[in-house]
Amino acid sequence: MKKSLFTALIIILALAGWLQASPTAAHPAITYFTVDTLTDGPDSKLSDGECHSEVAQGCSLRAAIEQAAPISSGTNPVIISFSPDISGGIIYLDPTYGQINWTGNNVAVQGQTRNITVDGINLAEGKSVFSISGSENLLNYLTIRNAPQDGVQVGDFGENGHGDHNAITNNIILGNGFMGVYIHGGSSGGGGYNSIAGNLIGTSNLAATGCAAGEGNGLDGIYLDWNASHTVITGNRIGCNGRNGINIYAGYGAPTYTTIDSNLIGCNIDYALPNQGSGVLDQGGQYTLITDSAMSGNAQYGVWLYSAQHATIEHSRIGVNNYSTATLPNGFDGIYISDGATGNTIGGTPSTSDRNVISGNNTCGVRIHGSSNNTIDSNMIGLNADGTADMGNKFAGICMFNANGNHIGTPASGVTQYISGNDREGIYLSESNNNEIGQANQIGVGGGASTPLGNGLQGVMIVDSADNSVFPMVVAYNHGAGIAVVGDLSTNNAVVPGIVAKNDGLPIDLGNDGFTPNDPGDVDSGPNTLLNYPVVTSFSGTPVVVQGKACANCEIYLYQVAADPTAGGGGGIGIGFTVSDATGNWSFTLPVNPGQISLMAMDKQSPTIGNTSEMSPRLPTIYLPLARK
Repeated sequence: MKKSLFTALIIILALAGWLQASPTAAHPAITYFTVDTLTDGPDSKLSDGECHSEVAQGCSLRAAIEQAAPISSGTNPVIISFSPDISGGIIYLDPTYGQINWTGNNVAVQGQTRNITVDGINLAEGKSVFSISGSENLLNYLTIRNAPQDGVQVGDFGENGHGDHNAITNNIILGNGFMGVYIHGGSSGGGGYNSIAGNLIGTSNLAATGCAAGEGNGLDGIYLDWNASHTVITGNRIGCNGRNGINIYAGYGAPTYTTIDSNLIGCNIDYALPNQGSGVLDQGGQYTLITDSAMSGNAQYGVWLYSAQHATIEHSRIGVNNYSTATLPNGFDGIYISDGATGNTIGGTPSTSDRNVISGNNTCGVRIHGSSNNTIDSNMIGLNADGTADMGNKFAGICMFNANGNHIGTPASGVTQYISGNDREGIYLSESNNNEIGQANQIGVGGGASTPLGNGLQGVMIVDSADNSVFPMVVAYNHGAGIAVVGDLSTNNAVVPGIVAKNDGLPIDLGNDGFTPNDPGDVDSGPNTLLNYPVVTSFSGTPVVVQGKACANCEIYLYQVAADPTAGGGGGIGIGFTVSDATGNWSFTLPVNPGQISLMAMDKQSPTIGNTSEMSPRLPTIYLPLARK
């Protein structure tokens, strides 16, 4: 319903532009041409206001578009339709005349139910079916196929600031040698505000269960370059193309403010229609918005943000079918953020309407490599849409390699991000520093934080990475340690989960090798310097005050024990923290009847990070004295 309404709106707005009256005229002077021949030929006499081709012995499509160019304008639109006598026919473009160069403005070519095909199979190399360099035109309900170059070119090819506000709607665009649709911005300010809506690009069948031979375009379904701005791509099905579904290429100037809304890219509702590259490849675009779309079933990535800046991906399905009820894996990662991509947001807060389902992919759900200052928040990663079933990615839910300063979940609780059910780790960091894993994350559980849907290995694995803040709200039911830190380069990692329990390994494991007892003087080295956990020296008073020793000027975190923290399955719930003095002494007033407690230390290296110890052995059950009447 959303797709059809959006597509209808595009067409209505476009027609409103063509039919808009001038300030001095009550009504526009509309010119109508009716194409009545399938033969291709040029207009015999331009500028006479009549569509006729002696070669074609009638009003050919080429002649109508040529005749429209000198007479069409905002107050004099031209509408080109097709005679019922040629319904179901094929217009083979004549190589003598080449591609159809559409230079007019406010021209509507209005097919019916895609039953007229314009075929470029006879054209010379490098030629497309349509090349639209005018503005405010409509190309609607045709089948366009077999050009050696592109099916439809739109944009500022004349470098004159035109080629904008065009609408390519409800067409079938198949089997072209290069792109299905090519949007070109140029350097003169044109090529903006074009829309591509309701088309089938690379497939002719809404209900296809796979790709049909000869239907995919040779390279990309849709390609944008050279400063193309404010392009709207909505309600399309884009599959079976030889490279990417959509390719946004900065080249000589970054495309900006591209909106990709309500598309199925690499799939239909339930079946994969794989593009042989990625569903969306954003190579240096700026402010791209991908919303309410499915990028699944593609041969490489669902979305690849390569050097992209300030993109947003929200409310989409990546690696699953359009209802998030079954997996449709992308060949590699669901989302790949690489090569300096920065400022991008996957999901967002505070509304669950921003949430993506990123599950079922053949490698990572989200991979960040060589990129910084990106945010991944409020998503379902490894689960179905309501968080009740495991549809895990084959590697980790989130993988980070040489990725610094990124944000996984918000630092405060709010809309929850679930990272669960993945075949390996929930989150994996390697050689990645200064990242934040915030309280919004629940790792290893389903919706409501009570359903066991653990990741196949650790909840969080940190390898040779430093200065990270790891503060997830819940880490539970994972089939390795809750949080493991390994490698001598892994230092100053602040690891303070709110709840960590019922993982197969330790709740927090420095070295991923089991419980590490304190050593005298705490002089050893290793992950997080193998920092000693705190010890208790006394209990006293009512309410009970616990006193003990730890590293000097350290934060001491206390947990109410759920099970032995020094053994697999152990851990607890955070109940508070205190700070030791310069000699390592600390005290804490316990809440009423905490039961057994465990302690963890962090030597503050900055206001937010420091080396964190493992959790201490549990202390005996503490019963507070009953108050006297």
